[in-house]
Amino acid sequence: RSQKTSRGGPLVAQSRKGGHLTGRKVKRKHLGGMTSRKIEGPSAPAEKQQHVFDRACPLVSLPADALTAVLCRVPAADLPAVRTSCKTLNSTVGSDMFKAVRATTGWSEVSARLVPGDELYDRENPDGPDMWDVDDFDSLPEEEKNAKIADKRAREIEEYYSDLGHCDGEYSYHSIHVEVTVDGDKTAGQISLILIPRPKWGGHSFHAAADAHSRELQEVGWRVCDSRGRPQLRSIKEADKDGSAKFGGYIHVVEVNITNDAYKKNTNVVGHALRAALTLPELRNKWTLATAMADARLFMSKDDANRKREVARKLDWQDSGEDIVALMEEKQRLEIRFKECGALDARAFMRVGYRQIPEVVGSDRHQPAWLFALPSFLDGPILSHDDVMEMKLIELDLPQEPINADKILFDIVKRALNDRKQKADSVAYLERDMNKRKQLSKHQWDESSSNIESFAELTEATDERLRQLEDMMRETNGESISQVTNQLSELRSQLENLKNLQKKQATTFEEYWDEHTENENRHISKLNAELLK
Repeated sequence: RSQKTSRGGPLVAQSRKGGHLTGRKVKRKHLGGMTSRKIEGPSAPAEKQQHVFDRACPLVSLPADALTAVLCRVPAADLPAVRTSCKTLNSTVGSDMFKAVRATTGWSEVSARLVPGDELYDRENPDGPDMWDVDDFDSLPEEEKNAKIADKRAREIEEYYSDLGHCDGEYSYHSIHVEVTVDGDKTAGQISLILIPRPKWGGHSFHAAADAHSRELQEVGWRVCDSRGRPQLRSIKEADKDGSAKFGGYIHVVEVNITNDAYKKNTNVVGHALRAALTLPELRNKWTLATAMADARLFMSKDDANRKREVARKLDWQDSGEDIVALMEEKQRLEIRFKECGALDARAFMRVGYRQIPEVVGSDRHQPAWLFALPSFLDGPILSHDDVMEMKLIELDLPQEPINADKILFDIVKRALNDRKQKADSVAYLERDMNKRKQLSKHQWDESSSNIESFAELTEATDERLRQLEDMMRETNGESISQVTNQLSELRSQLENLKNLQKKQATTFEEYWDEHTENENRHISKLNAELLK
C-alpha cells in the first residue's frame, strides 16, 4: 500500500507474502516497515543514537554504520529481498563491512551440509568416467554408450566412495567434505574431516590407517591412541568415564576453511560451523572420539600470511637490502599475531565443547593446541565468544625469545642446525629401522637355537649313514655304484649344512648381528661424526 505525507508525496511502500519481504520496487526506491527476527546477538542499546536524515527517506538516508547496524538484524531469508529494493541497500548488504558486523554481533546464520560420495564423484569427474578401457567406445550406439558410462560410474562410486564421501579401500576410513553456508552463501567455506573405524575385535592397525592418510594424522594418532585406536592419554581416559571412546569411529578435523576474512573477526562463524558439521545427521552415532589441531592460518589475514613468508625469506637470504633489525622486529610482530590466531582457532573449538589436551603442551615451542571431544561434550549450548575468550589456554612457560644481537646469533645457530636436520632425520630413521630388524632377527635366532639338540642328533645319524654307504661302496658291483655315489654326495652336502648351522650356533647373537650390520653401523657413525663437527 502507499502512504502519503501531508505534502502528498509517497513515503514508503512495502509488500509481504508469507511473512517475508517480496522485494517489490517502489517509486522512490526505498524500503520501509521492515520487521526483524532476532537470531542471536546482544540486546539493543538503551540509548538510541540521534541522526539527522531526510524524512522522505527515513531508512536509506541513515549513515552507513547506522544502516549496517539496522540491517544486520534482518533474517537471512529476507536479505535477497532487501538487496533488490534499492542500490543503497544492495551495496550495504553486499559489503564486507556488513558481513563483518553481522558475524561479530552474532546475527549470522550458519549451516553445514555433508557432500555425499556420488556428488563428490561428479564434481571430480565433470566429464564422466574415463572410457579408454572400452574397445571401440566411440563407434558404439548412443544408448549403449550411456549404459556403459552409467555402469562404470556406479562401479567406481561403489569402490571408492560412500554416503559420507571418499572411502579408502584398504583401511576403510572416510574422507568427509562439509560445505559451510553463511547467510545463504553456499561458498562461504568448507570443513574437511577424516573418520577412521575402530572395531572392537580385529581389523587393521589404527596407526597404519593414520599413517596412510597424512602426516598430521600420523602425528596426532600415534600420540593420542594406541595401535587399536584406544585413548592412551590420561586427560581423555579420565573424561571417558564409561569407556565408550575406546571403540567406534575416530574423527579428526583436518581443515577448516572460511573464504571471506570478514567472517573471521571473531569465533562466531567458525564455532557455529564446527558445531553444525560435527552434529550433522549423517554423522550421528558414527564417532565416539574427536580430535583437532589448532591452525593459526585460518584466522590470519592473507596479507599478514604473505608478509610473514616474505620476511622469513628475506632474513634467510639477507639479500633484500632492507634493515635487518627492522625485519626482525616485523617478524616478531607477525609471530605474535600468528600465535594469537592459533589461540583464536583453539578457542573456536572450545566454544563447541572441545577440551585442550595438556599432555602435548611443551613438546615444541610452536606446537599448536591439540584438542579432543566426546559426543557428550557437544550436547550443551555453544559458548559465547566473550565467555570463551575469558578461558585460559594451557601454555608452556618459556623464557622470552632473544632480541637484537642475541636474536641475530640465535638465527645463525638455528640455520646451521636446520642444515643438519636432514642428516639427523636420516640417522634417526636408520636407527629405528635397524632396531626393528634386530628384534626380528633375534626372534628367528632364538627359534633356531631351540633346535640345536635336534641338529646334533641329526648330524650323528648322518655320519653313521655316511659310513654305511662307504662300506657299501667297497662291496658293491659296478652296476649300482652310480646310485650309491649319488646318495653319498647328497649326504655329504646335508652333513656340511648341518655342521655350518652348529658352527653358527657357537657364536652369540650380538657377534652375528655386528658382523651382518657392519656397513650400516659404519654409515651411521659417519653421519653422527658429520653432525658433531
